[in-house]
Amino acid sequence: MGAITKPKIDFDGLLDDPNFDYSDGMDDYDALIDAVAYAKSLPEREQKILMLFCEGYTLEQIGVQVGLSKGRISQLLSAIKQKGE
Repeated sequence: MGAITKPKIDFDGLLDDPNFDYSDGMDDYDALIDAVAYAKSLPEREQKILMLFCEGYTLEQIGVQVGLSKGRISQLLSAIKQKGE
């Protein structure tokens, strides 16, 4: 993965993904819209953590980037998931 750089937080870019599969109808796209809206409602630090996680960085790498422990990153990601359900 190389060096960690500050992610560009662009959740809206997910909505423009040309590879998105519409074969299941618009329900999946509507769910994606809801997920993007939720992600954008998070505090900036949590947005960064979520974006790094979605980009495939490990909990340890994310922790280094934002100055938190691997365990704390795990807790925050769990809380983000719970709040979003």
